[in-house]
Amino acid sequence: RARRIPGGVMHNPRLVTLALLVVASGARALPAPAEVSMTRAHGLIYVELDWAPQPPLLALLDTGANASAIDPRVSAHLAAERRTEIVGTTGALEGEVVALHGLRLGGLALPDLTATRRDLGGLLPLDGRPVDLILGSDAFVDRALTIDFGAARLELATGVTPTAGSVPMGLDDGIPVLDASIDGVDTAVRIDTGASLFETADVY
Repeated sequence: RARRIPGGVMHNPRLVTLALLVVASGARALPAPAEVSMTRAHGLIYVELDWAPQPPLLALLDTGANASAIDPRVSAHLAAERRTEIVGTTGALEGEVVALHGLRLGGLALPDLTATRRDLGGLLPLDGRPVDLILGSDAFVDRALTIDFGAARLELATGVTPTAGSVPMGLDDGIPVLDASIDGVDTAVRIDTGASLFETADVY
């Protein structure tokens, strides 16, 4: 069963906060949250990451993947470390592993990532621009990720305090899950931003 931790999904359907692991701030100062614009297309969320000295990367935000992935087209200069299994909502597959350092979302540095290297050419492009990176839930450990659908903005912070509208959230193989009830049946549902859904007022 998924471990339950304090986190939150706001009742406003246009504003969702995922606390993948809440850290106690104590008396120490925390970096200011990073806020960047996002693009919604094909029912998906796209964001640009800085990766100096390389050009910026177009990333698909996919909380349904417990490991980030990068296309060989932009990572050929990185040495492979090993092969591993990648677990996602749709199943598991094998890929080559590379170390990613220096990624930044706005003004906030992302943690060093152990990402899989595989062809991402099958993903839906954004206005003809191919996806360079799948940004999985591993990029948000010890972070609170807020998705503001109304303002088309992402905010990434290093700490979060549950609010009155929060509900508990757990992790299933690193993928965020919520306890839910569907037609009176209790079940756990995954929060998977990488699942492309049709546009409707009820599904987002």
